[in-house]
Amino acid sequence: MRKFNQFLVLCFMVAFLASASGLKAQDNVFNSAYDKPTLMHSELLDDSCSTGEKHDDGTFENSLAFNPGPTVAEFIIRMRPNAYPWKYDKFCFGMNAGAGITTATVDVIVYDTTGAAGGPGVIVFQANGLLLTGLVQFPAYKWFTQSLATLPALTGGSYWVGVRYNPTAMPTRYFIFDAGVGVAWPSWYRTGGAGAWTVLNNAVLQYKCFGFRTEGHLEAGVSVYQRCKSLNLAIPDGNPAGVNDTFIVAGIPAGKVISNMYVRIDTLLHTWVGDITFTLNKGATTVNVVTRPGPGTGAFGSAGINFIGTKFADTSRYSIDSISNTGTGSAVPQFNQPFTGWFRCNKNLTGTTPPVMDSLGRFKNINPN
Repeated sequence: MRKFNQFLVLCFMVAFLASASGLKAQDNVFNSAYDKPTLMHSELLDDSCSTGEKHDDGTFENSLAFNPGPTVAEFIIRMRPNAYPWKYDKFCFGMNAGAGITTATVDVIVYDTTGAAGGPGVIVFQANGLLLTGLVQFPAYKWFTQSLATLPALTGGSYWVGVRYNPTAMPTRYFIFDAGVGVAWPSWYRTGGAGAWTVLNNAVLQYKCFGFRTEGHLEAGVSVYQRCKSLNLAIPDGNPAGVNDTFIVAGIPAGKVISNMYVRIDTLLHTWVGDITFTLNKGATTVNVVTRPGPGTGAFGSAGINFIGTKFADTSRYSIDSISNTGTGSAVPQFNQPFTGWFRCNKNLTGTTPPVMDSLGRFKNINPN
């Protein structure tokens, strides 16, 4: 028999604007799952964006370039802040080169997410013909920085940020990448300046993400609050009524409404997560965050164990319903047991085919108090 142990901690992180009149819709596109950095307003910037948004673990095992042949090659990474509207200040990228080479010329490019399945769409920023000097030989590398001051503030979703260059005219210019265990892989590439993109990790399994980073700040008028509660409630086995608890959100100034919302299940110890249904409601609004997720057999869902550090946002790449049956041996880091990482909410409870995914965006414009 599948037994539940206990809920421990549930957290909400919500961003608020002063009123509903200034709100803009999120794009709610897919996004690679990764742990978002601590929110900070960067005033003093360094060349490596070390305190900003980054997907790497700080250790770069190798560097990568295209062989001569194509005249246009692009490497990009998906950037998503943890609050909106977010103003990116600068983009940092690490490079090295072959013996005796010290210069390179690259373009810095930023795409929106209007492409297929939330992929790169329209270029919203580019800085062309940047002359880089002082390149060093592998395994050393050097950081370069490009201002993003004219890039429009991001009001929801994410940007694709990266570089474009000519590998035929400039062979053996390399971009550093991280192959560390557990590093997410939101990096894509393509050649020819048009056509389909390829996920870097799909090409070579150990290639996870480029040494591409950003720094930025939250624009005026937005506040971010995080509220957590230790529930410690046993879920009754085989009882459809489940268990309910009230989460009091206090200390948020009057007049604020929800702009964006993220949910974290810190610890849920359970031997068969496909049993779990987890809903949130505020007044007449209910969101089905988890609804018997995973493949399973019939309606049983995933046989994997435990949700630990399981986080939900509408801009995550994968639905929680896409988790594997056992969680082990998956090439996707966040699918490993316990199920840890960023996910979108689960299918709804209406039985529609195909199932309609629920959205935390349904709480948008609601007063949380």
